[in-house]
Amino acid sequence: MMDYLIQEQSLLGDLLIAPEILAPVRGIVNEDEFSSDFHRMIFRAACDLQDGGQPVDIVPIGEELARMGWPGHTKALADLMAITPTALNWEAHAEAVHRAGMARRLRGVLSEAVEALDGGQDPETVCGNVQAQLDTIAASAASGGLIDGPQAFADLMEYRGGLEAGERRAVVRTGFKALDDALGGGLGAGWMAVLAARPSCGKTTFALNVAEYVARTCGAVLFTSMEETTLSLTAKRVGLAAYLQPARLLNEGHLPDDESDRLAEAAVEMSQRPLFMTTERNLTVSRLKFLARQITGLGLVVVDYLQLLEPAGGRTRYEQITGISRELKLAALELGVPFLVLCKS
Repeated sequence: MMDYLIQEQSLLGDLLIAPEILAPVRGIVNEDEFSSDFHRMIFRAACDLQDGGQPVDIVPIGEELARMGWPGHTKALADLMAITPTALNWEAHAEAVHRAGMARRLRGVLSEAVEALDGGQDPETVCGNVQAQLDTIAASAASGGLIDGPQAFADLMEYRGGLEAGERRAVVRTGFKALDDALGGGLGAGWMAVLAARPSCGKTTFALNVAEYVARTCGAVLFTSMEETTLSLTAKRVGLAAYLQPARLLNEGHLPDDESDRLAEAAVEMSQRPLFMTTERNLTVSRLKFLARQITGLGLVVVDYLQLLEPAGGRTRYEQITGISRELKLAALELGVPFLVLCKS
């Protein structure tokens, strides 16, 4: 018999012998990580009983299985109890089931990617889909459940230690002192800050100012725009620094000598800053995360603007925007950098 099936049987035997371990087991293993349908149903039955405040032992689990369409398995449950004489190793069994479940999901993702590529799908699209599925798997791998007081304070002290040693950046300053003061020092790691205003109020120009400051002082920036070109964004960047109208840089063939000098000086300085741009029109949050991961020392992500991101689902526009907002917040937490998201109000 395959090792992962033995581990599943051992874990279920542990649960039948010592029902009190079910709660911590649920913090490690989820139902989908069992490879056998029968094992999955036993685990589901036990969880349903616990959630309903019922005793979790062999008789009610057998009755629950019968109710779910799996009758006559009392002997099979007794056999599981016989496999494991003691529940002392439940944690090792749970971890083994969890790892085996992750491995199966990873193989499935990679197999689907190969099939998609063989079927002629665009490699970048396939890569984005794979990344989204890997993010889901990684999120499920993170330890869940309850965190007690000692662990929470230990995490806080570890965080403080990183700050004191200069190994961790608490906030990213915007360059606007009044705004930074109002935010408690700047944009926090993992934040999603929304800048909302009506069209033509200068949101993009403001965001470019913030991006330039961050790129100049503390880290790389990813600036995404789905309604402008790289050329127009670069003209705005240089125009801000050289005190020139972007429209003149794009439309006039000759500039006075002093303006040409300012333009050249600003262009040389700004070209050295780690500010990366993308103007992809059908950008998804998954693709955005993929691009962000390519940048070393990322300090800020700017999204211009929220309503132009491609939704992952949702029938109504409200559901779509809600879904995009949630994805962006999770992306900020996952990448550990602030997201400045522009929004038309």
